[in-house]
Amino acid sequence: MVQARSFQNLGDRPLVVVTATRDALEGWLPLQDRMARLSTNSSHRLVPYTHEALVTDRTAAEASTQAIRDVVYAARFATALKKS
Repeated sequence: MVQARSFQNLGDRPLVVVTATRDALEGWLPLQDRMARLSTNSSHRLVPYTHEALVTDRTAAEASTQAIRDVVYAARFATALKKS
């Protein structure tokens, strides 16, 4: 946890933060926004599912899968992520 808290800046490394909004705790969304701002090449994607559904629900999991694909593509080809 100490090491995780020490990160202040990821530079322009591609970063996609996928946030499940259903049943999110109060204050969670601003923290996710803050995480997305760690990189100048980031995208914060809100999905209307629970955190668990991002893995277990086929439709919700597509958001997670697409985020991974987008980060890999941006890293491989040194491109900017599409803002969303």
